[in-house]
Amino acid sequence: MKPDKHERFARLKEQAREQFYRSITQLGASRLSQCLKEAKTQEKGK
Repeated sequence: MKPDKHERFARLKEQAREQFYRSITQLGASRLSQCLKEAKTQEKGK
């Protein structure tokens, strides 16, 4: 395996990991805001 090919693969892996974490954090944030909205509506309903 050529070193430049290995470097490219490592870079791709790093980008994929960053994208993965970014999508997970976005999903978590949207899920969290949704939970907060539901909690607020439930409090208003009481």
